[in-house]
Amino acid sequence: MLIGLGMSTLLGDALRDAREKLKLSKAQLGRDLKISGAAISQWEAGETVPTTHNLLRVAKALRINLNEAPFSQHLHDATSFDEAAGASVRHGEQSEAASSNVREDREAPPFATIQGFSRDVPILGTAVGGDDADFHMNGKESDRAIRPPGLAMVRDLFALRVTNDSMYPAWKDGALFYVNPHRNPVIGDDVVIELHPTEPGEPGKAFMKRLKSRSPSKYVVEQFNPPKEIEFKREDVRHVYRVTPWEEALGFT
Repeated sequence: MLIGLGMSTLLGDALRDAREKLKLSKAQLGRDLKISGAAISQWEAGETVPTTHNLLRVAKALRINLNEAPFSQHLHDATSFDEAAGASVRHGEQSEAASSNVREDREAPPFATIQGFSRDVPILGTAVGGDDADFHMNGKESDRAIRPPGLAMVRDLFALRVTNDSMYPAWKDGALFYVNPHRNPVIGDDVVIELHPTEPGEPGKAFMKRLKSRSPSKYVVEQFNPPKEIEFKREDVRHVYRVTPWEEALGFT
């Protein structure tokens, strides 16, 4: 898998920091994951990057939050969600080539081609919300998305797309994400806050942000680009939806 030099270096540094934080050697991590220490060295040096499948495995072992940069940006830039989900259920070789001149270029088949997974999750349409909102949730289905394995039994699952870069680099403009309406968010979760409509019959404003705090009177969220906090009165909020993290959607938690 080939990505830009800058991103491979950032990814390698982040993997090394996460490994060292847990006081694991490259050899120990390699034994746990049945991956060669040489491959891990190449990742951390930015010489090669892990396939999506192996990045998900390493993330689980190192307790990495894949919704944080640079991991989220790598997942969004390097592969489609269908490929990522396919990689999570891929059968076959998982070991890494130890030779330093071997680059990873094995990709899983598209998720839609794997038996047992259906494209039945509605992607709800949105309309741009203007300067004071990320979008409006119009409730209409614009397309269908693959049902990821970690959400196989979830009722009323739906998907949305990020409509701006206010959450970059955690979420890229246009990225697809899933919402399980039966899971309540906790502090630190990414959320979609939907406000009550101001006009009868019109959709309310909606915001995709990170939940920072809440009280009986308000919700406080944050965005990354530009960095700022936003407060919403509880009386104005119709619903707060939890955005499903990648590792949960793919069945790694």
